[in-house]
Amino acid sequence: MKSYQPRTERDNQFRYDVYGLSVISDMEIPELAPASREDPDVWVALEDVPESLPHALSKNDWLEFSESSCLLKIPKVGRLLIENGDSIRVDRREDRDRQRGNGTRMTDLRVYLLGSAFGALLHQRGWLPLHVSAIQAGESVWAFSGDSGAGKSTLAAFLHRRFGYPIVSDDVSVLSPEDKEPLLHPGPRKLKLWRNAIDQLGFRRERLIQDLQSSEKYQLYLEDRTIRKPSRMRGLIILDRSDDDQPSRLEPLYGMSAFQAVASAIYRPSFGRAFRTGPELMKDVARLADSIEVYRLRRQWSLDAMAHELKPLLDLMGTQEGKFGT
Repeated sequence: MKSYQPRTERDNQFRYDVYGLSVISDMEIPELAPASREDPDVWVALEDVPESLPHALSKNDWLEFSESSCLLKIPKVGRLLIENGDSIRVDRREDRDRQRGNGTRMTDLRVYLLGSAFGALLHQRGWLPLHVSAIQAGESVWAFSGDSGAGKSTLAAFLHRRFGYPIVSDDVSVLSPEDKEPLLHPGPRKLKLWRNAIDQLGFRRERLIQDLQSSEKYQLYLEDRTIRKPSRMRGLIILDRSDDDQPSRLEPLYGMSAFQAVASAIYRPSFGRAFRTGPELMKDVARLADSIEVYRLRRQWSLDAMAHELKPLLDLMGTQEGKFGT
């Protein structure tokens, strides 16, 4: 039985699928695919949210945790309360003197809803969210992770445009402990790309929405044909920078190195530690590391040299230029 019940019946609600969950929402979320089933796993409700949690176990200026709740406080955007792995309550007010809906764009709010808020909810459910971009090659999914600016989204976009690989997800994907094999459940159907990558890869301008106010990063909405069902995750590629005079190279990782690589790809690991024990989280990491191939791809971070720098990865995936071509 769901722990969250809406206060009143609502008209014009929206139903979506994301991260292997069925969502019913008071707000339109165009980044998500239409629902394939009626019974919701998660509620997204436009409701008042408290300024703080009454029994917070830890807190800072923007984040509070209790045993089963997470409160996100985003300046000039709003507050989001995530509870019990099945509800996200959204309060768009900047302060108590303003009415909900003033002072913040819905596109800005959805960045936090689909990122940190759903990340907290997935950890509350005991699932394993990964900070990755992923594409599907044949029957297998390859996921890319790395430090901020490593080019996860740009790499997925390049493989999609150059070779026609379907994009599974960008930014966050998740694995469920209920699955007998490592199935990657897709996130929102969008890419986050910098303007120069958008221009060089030739994406249509009319499909872009600025990611955050005054940001040079944009959301590019993907077509409905984007992969929506979970697919087996074959490998995780950690993206790293090579020395300027060194050719790109792909290094297989085993044992503790593979374990650490998977652990580094967890989305918001502090959220995981807030709602799960360390041994539980590490058990899931170890199981995944033992079930997939793990590599480190060292390359120069240059969009102009992308095709040449990716040769080791393309050889691994058996890619031939023009095989899937767009």
